[in-house]
Amino acid sequence: MADGGWPFDCRCACCGLSAMRRRLIMTVGILTIVLFIPGSESLKDKRQVVRSILDSARTRFNVSAAEIDHLDAHRRAGVAFACVSNDRAVVNSLLDKIRGFVESNPLCEITEAEMELI
Repeated sequence: MADGGWPFDCRCACCGLSAMRRRLIMTVGILTIVLFIPGSESLKDKRQVVRSILDSARTRFNVSAAEIDHLDAHRRAGVAFACVSNDRAVVNSLLDKIRGFVESNPLCEITEAEMELI
């Protein structure tokens, strides 16, 4: 392994500098949302709504998505979405679009939402 934990030492023409010397900058964005699903009468009903939102978001926005909280409540769901980019504005814009996408779903309401950029 090259010095600094990298398994390689890139000195290609496009980099100009050793990859070990360049500082890699990235932004990780996390959007957590708590949903209220008023039409849900069972966990099965809830799972259909949540699965539809998560699968659509993964496909449409190419993000990681998971149900993370309120797993045993049939009218509440905690979901999270995560993405990584080298541009903070791209991450912020993408998570805003995801929030808008979830808000547009007529089967649920957002009761809480938090966006974190790291």
